Amino acid sequence: NCYAGRTKDILRFLMAHAGKEIPEGVCFHFEVGADLFDQETLDLLKQAPAGLFQMEAGLQSFNPKALEAVRRRTDLRKVSYSVAQIMSGGKIHLHLDLIAGLPYEDFTSFGRSFDQAFALRPHMLQLGFLKLLHGCGLRRRQEEFGYEFSGEPPYQIIRTHWLSEKEVEQLKLCEDALERLYNSGRFHTALEYIFSADPALSPFDFFCRIGVGMGSG
Repeated sequence: NCYAGRTKDILRFLMAHAGKEIPEGVCFHFEVGADLFDQETLDLLKQAPAGLFQMEAGLQSFNPKALEAVRRRTDLRKVSYSVAQIMSGGKIHLHLDLIAGLPYEDFTSFGRSFDQAFALRPHMLQLGFLKLLHGCGLRRRQEEFGYEFSGEPPYQIIRTHWLSEKEVEQLKLCEDALERLYNSGRFHTALEYIFSADPALSPFDFFCRIGVGMGSG
């Protein structure tokens, strides 16, 4: 969706043919830059038939310094606004992606990014881990950033200057709890009750604690 005009042309075409040339039940998945949507596109998405579109926004982090280090120019305010607009329409299944292991992102900073992303209540909040693929810029700067990573594909990080190996393992347990309790869609009512009962409770701390409990079990 880099080009707003072309994006709207594609969306209008698919909406016009949904349920006709495009059979019912077909869903189009788009990876998007959530901060690139203009208001006209957001309004158009609210008119889409429910289930026609699914979107995945690669947020990665709410830490401006981490995003700058990986050369991502993201308007975080617009991301939050666009996600809220898409979710309020109730027509589109939305995923948000976070990446653990970015430069300048320690455990506490990542927790803040997690809580900000979770507050937007996407249908799925995906917690991924940085992978240092051959040829990528971060792999060329591995010594500068203290990256230790697996020598086997997909070359996932083991530790960084900002995350210890133990903290990376804690984040993996957090991811497991997030997948089972939130992304599965099976416990939304219970989770909303828990977080509404204690507004000061950090979702990141909650899923980390649950993950550790499940891991020790």
